[in-house]
Amino acid sequence: SDMIHPIPLVHPNLKLLSHSSDQIEDSCQRKYQIYKLRPSFGSLDYDDSSIDMDFGSLIGIGIQEYLKDKNVESAYWSMFNSWSRVLDDEEGLDKKKTFWHGMIAIDKFKLFCLEELRNLELVSFNGIPAIELGFCIDCGDGFFYRGKVDAIMWNGTHSSLIPLECKTTGSWNIHEAMYKNQGQASGYKLIVDAISKMLNVEIQNTYKVIYTVYQSKQQQWNQFEFPKTTGNLTRWVKNLLVRKQRIQIAAENQFWPMNGNSCYNYNRPCKYFGLCEMKDEMLFGV
Repeated sequence: SDMIHPIPLVHPNLKLLSHSSDQIEDSCQRKYQIYKLRPSFGSLDYDDSSIDMDFGSLIGIGIQEYLKDKNVESAYWSMFNSWSRVLDDEEGLDKKKTFWHGMIAIDKFKLFCLEELRNLELVSFNGIPAIELGFCIDCGDGFFYRGKVDAIMWNGTHSSLIPLECKTTGSWNIHEAMYKNQGQASGYKLIVDAISKMLNVEIQNTYKVIYTVYQSKQQQWNQFEFPKTTGNLTRWVKNLLVRKQRIQIAAENQFWPMNGNSCYNYNRPCKYFGLCEMKDEMLFGV
């Protein structure tokens, strides 16, 4: 009789995919393994928070609150309640990423909306504003992809729904190539189609995603518009399935390749630098 070869167990944590974890897996599979199975390992030696992440979260909160009722004061208050650093953070002063700089960013976002986004309004359905909307894709074998969109806007002129992504960057120069082919935006069609059904709006094969990008050093907002189609969604889903297979192969062979080119990024070493060379028995107790 044919022998049955059991498939080695793939830890459930490894099966939870997202935009942020995809970026980690792309950079280094060994980092992905440790991040998923023991994310806090090494936290005593390395602070995973940063002024860049905190400032980005601050701006995101301010924008979402402002879009609700176009009230800058409400946005400031929500930002203040979320800010855990001192208001004049020393590192933030050097990068123009303090709480006060966040207020400037939102004040300029108000002007940006009046000029560049004047035809757009935040969508609401069932009395709920369409911000931080999540979606989930079942990739099979216990793998799931979870994502969320910052906001869904309504263009009354063209009777269309538009996902809005808000980003911050410390770069002096930005280019559309930094955002155009990010797969996450292709998955937003799932949300656009779902809301279209709720609002009895015709579902379209082509839709547009708008990226608003704040350059903290120049203290200015920029806008990029990218058309997306059903074809973009199909390619993105295929990419997810390829990633799933790659993770399964690594887990089943108990070998996660290290990528030395990713040991030092964003002017700092990887959180798991040095630790990644330890045996799995030491890292995970297996």
